[in-house]
Amino acid sequence: MSADIGINTYMIYFAIIVISFAWFWKRLRNQRYHFDKRIIIFSRYPEAGFTKTRLVPELGTDGAAVVQKLMTDHILHEVQAFVAVNQHTGVELQYDGGSEEKVTYWLERQKNNFPQFQWTPQSSGHLGERMRDAFKKAFEEGAKTVVLIGSDIPGINIDVLSESFKVIESKSCDMILGAANDGGYYLVGFHRGCDNNLSSVFEGIEWGTSKDEPEDLPEFESKVGISLEELKAPVLSAIVPTYNEEGSILSTLSNLITSSRFTSYMEVVVSDGGSSDGTRRRVEEFASSCTACKVTLVNSKKGRGVQLNTGAKHSTGSNLIFVHADTTLPRAFDSHVMVTLTEPGVVCGAFEFALDVLEKNQEAEDKEEETAGKGKTREEFSVLFKWQMKLLTWFTNRRAKNYELPYGDQGLFMTRRVFDKVGGFPEYRLMEDYAMVKNLQCLGHIKIVSGEKAITSARRWIKHGLLKVSVHALTHFMPGIFGCVVQNF
Repeated sequence: MSADIGINTYMIYFAIIVISFAWFWKRLRNQRYHFDKRIIIFSRYPEAGFTKTRLVPELGTDGAAVVQKLMTDHILHEVQAFVAVNQHTGVELQYDGGSEEKVTYWLERQKNNFPQFQWTPQSSGHLGERMRDAFKKAFEEGAKTVVLIGSDIPGINIDVLSESFKVIESKSCDMILGAANDGGYYLVGFHRGCDNNLSSVFEGIEWGTSKDEPEDLPEFESKVGISLEELKAPVLSAIVPTYNEEGSILSTLSNLITSSRFTSYMEVVVSDGGSSDGTRRRVEEFASSCTACKVTLVNSKKGRGVQLNTGAKHSTGSNLIFVHADTTLPRAFDSHVMVTLTEPGVVCGAFEFALDVLEKNQEAEDKEEETAGKGKTREEFSVLFKWQMKLLTWFTNRRAKNYELPYGDQGLFMTRRVFDKVGGFPEYRLMEDYAMVKNLQCLGHIKIVSGEKAITSARRWIKHGLLKVSVHALTHFMPGIFGCVVQNF
């Protein structure tokens, strides 16, 4: 009998602990709502063919989806600026379209910029009903003043948001409206005392419109900083850093031309760090004979980080890809760049890692002299060495895909806007790629193009061996994390 009482007592204690933990966890998850101010953003998932359809005749379905994505990014940037000076403000993006998984992939890295940012699906019904439900939800969760905005009005900025909250908090009026040029409304605000009248307010008013918007694109170009031409036909700039790369640079430059699908929308910028061999001469000769696209040679201080930034500074493309001088890219790489960078949530991409000693293709054959090392050809390498290279390749690709940490010789690519936003490459002589990728992860995802390989030279491992190269990289790994400048290998 006493044993049963003891067991029951423990069960009661256990139940109390579980209930207490559940209550605490619920409060912890809902702490994002404990803000007096709330900004609600209405947006759509930027999926081609399902968003900004009025712009499809001008930009196509993919271009229209890119506009939606850029507009949402722009409004989030403005909201972030407001939250930076009004920290007790909750931010919620309510979305339409797309699955929860896709939307989370798109938006989850935004929490690095402001942790109070959350996203939820819009309720059902017409636009007025969805807006009403959004306000009710915000007031039920404790907000005192709420402003709801659309993501497709580039003119909304920190000043507009500040003035809106100032008017609502003064309670000089019950409601504020911002009328859009298309006949709808881009901003609606209430204070909590009006929550009982929400149902009547959102009835019988045309909150949205299906009229054409001829002013959308000029306003978009002005505020977001993206031209119509960049949306229709973005130029890709390939940045190639060199230092005494006489033996490999022609193969790399030729690969960029022959593997591109749209050479008329590409340029190549070679950033030389003071080569003392024939690298500069070979680049100049190639540039003078190349008719497919513009090839430019620029001078830079030595160091891969500074050379990459110098090359980007002298480029003109809206998209950038950084290619090491001993690396060749897959066919139609420029198409993969365009497709990858339009995916919501992706801020940077790269290709799978491969070594020329393991790849049977023409690019690797063309570079046989470079990778031979002490007179050896690829076929003469030992079985052990090849297995070491296979292990290295497997580990590098797992690291890149599972942790979104590709190496620089996998052909990192991104938009110029993203490149500028992170301040370019840290100007280290080593580990600049790691530091850059870690900075990019604060903005979004780094996607590896599946099945497409960037083939790089195995000359480092041929010359020094896997163990020595790995130990050297490891000894520089920690200094790279803390931003210390390290020397070239």
